[in-house]
Amino acid sequence: MEMTNKWQIGESVVVRSTHKQGKIVGSTPSADGYSINENVEVQYNDGSIESVPADNISKFLVEVDPKNNTTFLSE
Repeated sequence: MEMTNKWQIGESVVVRSTHKQGKIVGSTPSADGYSINENVEVQYNDGSIESVPADNISKFLVEVDPKNNTTFLSE
């Protein structure tokens, strides 16, 4: 099994199981004897750090409204 590094240090993420938001501060591989899994260390806004399996992490996306003064092209 090949490990892929799909997270960047400082990237905003959400822990799927708890819906808590934080930033990636590190990652560590772990082996259970059958496979190699990647854990990422997430630092939350309160300063606490938790090691979470990478497959339980999603990127934190924010939707923003376009500026009101933007000109849109139309036909």
